[in-house]
Amino acid sequence: MAKKTHSPDDRRLYNTASNKQKTALRNLRNDSFAKYVSNLRRDDYSVWKPIKVRKKPQTPFPPIRKNTVPPGPWAKSDTEKVELFANHLGEVFIPHDNSPDPEVERELASHNQPTEKIQVFTIREFTVVIKKLHPHRAPGSDLITAQILQEMPHEGYQTLP
Repeated sequence: MAKKTHSPDDRRLYNTASNKQKTALRNLRNDSFAKYVSNLRRDDYSVWKPIKVRKKPQTPFPPIRKNTVPPGPWAKSDTEKVELFANHLGEVFIPHDNSPDPEVERELASHNQPTEKIQVFTIREFTVVIKKLHPHRAPGSDLITAQILQEMPHEGYQTLP
């Protein structure tokens, strides 16, 4: 619930609703904890399970050593580890060269059109194929989706062939 006005009546309503929510959450947490504690039994050793979990050793995050010859210093703190990883990634990942490739440029300049003859089709064949298209597939190179083709009126089919 977000406060949108500065009126005293709205502020009072907001505060009462907020306080009711806080007390309801507090009561829910207290009831949940009381139920959890009342279900612990000495007979089935369930009383020891939470203690056993707390006594388990926390797995430490080991220090990292810079992989150089001779080996570099150890990075123990989080900031040292971040700097070490940043330096490593800066050395390993090099951006691509953006200079144009002459062979690709020549191929794009020629821009040959295909010489194949496209087979003629009827409107009925066209509508059957369009109805079979999956509407959530990605569009082709012309950016026309299957949903656009399926929602096209019949007059649109006549202008396409």
